[in-house]
Formats: sequence, C-alpha cells, structure tokens
Amino acid sequence: MINLGVTGSRHGMNQLQRSGAENYCGVLSIHSQPITFRQGCCVGVDEELTILLNGVGYTWIIGYPPLNKTYLSTIAVDLSNDLMTARGYLARNRAIVDDCERLLAFPDSMSPKLHSGTWYTINYARQTKRKLRIFYPDGSIKDEFNLSSEEASSF
Repeated sequence: MINLGVTGSRHGMNQLQRSGAENYCGVLSIHSQPITFRQGCCVGVDEELTILLNGVGYTWIIGYPPLNKTYLSTIAVDLSNDLMTARGYLARNRAIVDDCERLLAFPDSMSPKLHSGTWYTINYARQTKRKLRIFYPDGSIKDEFNLSSEEASSF
C-alpha cells in the first residue's frame, strides 16, 4: 500500500507543479498497489490533488478538515471516503504527516516563508523523518531521505 499525505498552498499549483503532479499520478496509476491519500480538505492544492488522485486505481481518500472553514473545499470533503475530526490548521497538518509514510509538498515559494503552513508542514515532515517529495514552483522536484531505487520508482 502507498500511504501519501499532501501539503500545499491554498492558491493551488502553478502549471509546472501541476505537470509534475500529473506525471506523478501517472506513475502511481501504473502500480497496482492501493493508495491511501491524506489531505487537508482546503481549496488549492488539497482539492486539486484530491481530484487528480480520485481517478487513480484504488485510492482511499482521507480528509482532515480544519476547524476554520474559511478555506474549506466542499469538493475535497465530498471526495473523501473518511473524514477525521476537525482540528486547527497546524494540528491537522501534523496529523497528516504523522499518519502518512510519504508527504507530497507543493509550496508557493522556493524557500521557507514565515507564517506558511506549507513550509511548517515540510519542516515537520523533515523532523519526523518522513519521505518527502517537494514540487517547487520552478518545476524542480526534490526527494528527501535517500529513497532506495525501488522506493523512488513508486514514490
């Protein structure tokens, strides 16, 4: 089973990030492993990747809604097979990282920004030694934590 989580901007992916995400979903569709996908139920990246992964093989989508409903995506909620208890943004982001094996990150900047939930979550994933794939706004993709070549082909 592939156990993924996502973090990203509420402004969504740019075209280069979207292309990287579509390619990644294409690779996942080739594998016959079931996918568990954990997302934060917000507009932007959560919603966009939920829509992309909804059509990939056997994907079980778990939503982690925020307490603050300002940026809640009804699409991401409706496409979720399970919903976790609503939490504050940072607690929810930590729960997604804690519950996944691999985190896909779509920041809207090339370097960390203060007061960015996406960068907070990336740093938390680093601290907890999660496998991490960052889709940067310039189209570059960085894998962290030295995946084996077998893991990298399915990551």
